[in-house]
Amino acid sequence: MKKLSLVIKFFTIAMICIGILFYFNEKIQFSNYRTVLFVIAPILLGIFLLLVNFNTKIIIFNTIIIFGFLSFFLEVFFLLEKNNNQNNFNQVVLDSNKNIPQLCGTFFINTKKLNLYPLGGISNIPVKLKNKFTKKETIENTDNFGFKNSNKWSIDSDIDFVFIGDSFTYGADVAHKEGFFDYFTSSYPNSINFGCGGTGPIIQKAIFSEYVKNLKPNYVIWNLNLGNDINSDLPREYNSFYKNYLDNDFSQNLISRQSDINKLYMNFWSKFVDLRNIEKKKYKENNLSTNNNSINFIDILKLNSLRNFLGLKFSFSPSTFETLKLILYQVKKETNEWNGKLIINIIPSDQKYISLFHQLDYNSYNSKIINFVKENDFNYIDLSNYINKDNYYKYFDGHFTILGNKLVSEIILDKVN
Repeated sequence: MKKLSLVIKFFTIAMICIGILFYFNEKIQFSNYRTVLFVIAPILLGIFLLLVNFNTKIIIFNTIIIFGFLSFFLEVFFLLEKNNNQNNFNQVVLDSNKNIPQLCGTFFINTKKLNLYPLGGISNIPVKLKNKFTKKETIENTDNFGFKNSNKWSIDSDIDFVFIGDSFTYGADVAHKEGFFDYFTSSYPNSINFGCGGTGPIIQKAIFSEYVKNLKPNYVIWNLNLGNDINSDLPREYNSFYKNYLDNDFSQNLISRQSDINKLYMNFWSKFVDLRNIEKKKYKENNLSTNNNSINFIDILKLNSLRNFLGLKFSFSPSTFETLKLILYQVKKETNEWNGKLIINIIPSDQKYISLFHQLDYNSYNSKIINFVKENDFNYIDLSNYINKDNYYKYFDGHFTILGNKLVSEIILDKVN
């Protein structure tokens, strides 16, 4: 009994210390939901255990131990489900001479000491896109700067609108001519799509600096994806070469170096394909001798799947938020200098609508972004005013469906008109 008393006392002190430590975690300070879970709850539990009698302490302690075991088994269940549902990675073999996808600056984000770091892809190559819902396949060439545009353009082109963003702006999971940019261009054909999959605000700022500033369009539509732009893409880009673009005067003069960009991509694509196909072969060989349901004990200890179930996946730090604000301030200022107009189109994550847990965490962080653009007189669209938990499945399935793309196009058209 004495040993149990010492264990409970140690546990009580640990709970209070954990709560205090989490209080000073800058990411958690941004979320009322996480503050309750990781700061207030442990401290209150610790204080309560200090005050109650020993029999009550034992009951509470045993309840927590049972809860811990349940969490352990629930994490195992989630991991098994994930393993059963994962794609068969080893079935696709890449070809270095064909089927090159749309490539972006993210292709080189972890590569050091290059002579140049591209933002667009390879110019004038065919890119195949498939609608994941209708299975329709289309092939169209990239434009003369490696972006997804049917029309060629130059620095002297008279452009009404440019769209900047990630895979949502690019038009992922639908065929060519089925993205919201494509529907928009039926009303404003003199428009350019600089959307590229996997990019975040820093690479998007780089695209603005290298290309958009030279074009000086009437409107810049900046599509801000709250699903991953800030919590994962921006920190990754901040630790790469592309951080240089936070300096407004930095430039690689990429608009005049497309032939060099093409050569760089083709060289790296060949090496990338060889490496990926070796990985696929190893994966296939390992799976012949390994049970697909095998799980790593370290994965269980991290409780990643359980944390995702509780909606704990949208966090970003105050320093990341400050970087985002700096980018948006810079883009707004420079767009105003040529009498252009910046419109920020805020795309919610479909994860927001999964459960109350996800919504609580998501809203804690991303309401700060909405409040920032509102309080600083940015022209903006909040798509969550049009998409809600009752209808989101019609518009989202990883990316926008055709209905989702049509809706977004109509909303932007209505805003600019």
